Amino acid sequence: MRGCFSGNFESRSLNSVSFEQGMKRAESIIQKEAVPFEKFEPIFGADVVRADKAHVANLKERFKKGKQIDAYGSNCGTIFEAILHMRLKKGDWISNVDAIKPNEFDDFTHGMDEVVRVINPETKKQETVFAIDALTVGGGPLNVGVVKKMDRIKEEVASNHLPEIKYFLNEETGEVGIKNIPRIVVAADTKTMQGLNELWMERNGEELAKHPLQIQILEQIIEQAVAIGSFAKKNGQNEIAEKYDAIRMWAKKKLSESSKRARTDWNDDASSVVSNALWPFKETKV
Repeated sequence: MRGCFSGNFESRSLNSVSFEQGMKRAESIIQKEAVPFEKFEPIFGADVVRADKAHVANLKERFKKGKQIDAYGSNCGTIFEAILHMRLKKGDWISNVDAIKPNEFDDFTHGMDEVVRVINPETKKQETVFAIDALTVGGGPLNVGVVKKMDRIKEEVASNHLPEIKYFLNEETGEVGIKNIPRIVVAADTKTMQGLNELWMERNGEELAKHPLQIQILEQIIEQAVAIGSFAKKNGQNEIAEKYDAIRMWAKKKLSESSKRARTDWNDDASSVVSNALWPFKETKV
């Protein structure tokens, strides 16, 4: 679920016009790209879909009342979510993946901003799959939101109960939904989002394609896969450990590929926030 855990933000240098335009574009893309509820009425039935929509409306209202982030922070996260999805869909940040934008039910219920299916380019078969929880951080206590996300992942692994995406249809196999999806957190700070939004609104696809944030995201994925996989193995969750190990090996290969084409002269504050939030997985057992 999108969010930016923010403080006072003394330097909001983002051009207000381009930021407003970026928000409108991001919201439009998310709405357009999200898996449609209506597609599943013949599968689940109209009553189930209607109930899930009502559940989302209730969760939205509760989230609105309880949220502790300002509008700027929330909007930063929305823009990041849209840009990340489109870069994955276009394949210029990470190739040979099927980028799925979950609808609001799977977002609010299961905390999935993106589901990434790794596809073998030769066989066209799925090799691994994982969910992304995307965050932006900046100002104030940077690690609050990321720590909460990591605590959730730890509980999922320890209880051997990974999340699922309900509204997904594999057009080739007819399979509905994906169960037991390992989760990864990716983060960028607000300074990075300022630059990304400007490139995005300028339609500067060439610079976006080689933006170094893709390197940082893969490094975050690798670091988390190592820590979470090791934690899972120590707690006897070998199947989950294997899932995270598969993610690690895939991300290392992609990092090698991306390092050849993307700029590497970049590091924002989000990587240290993610690294610090992994401390719960250093414990040997729950």
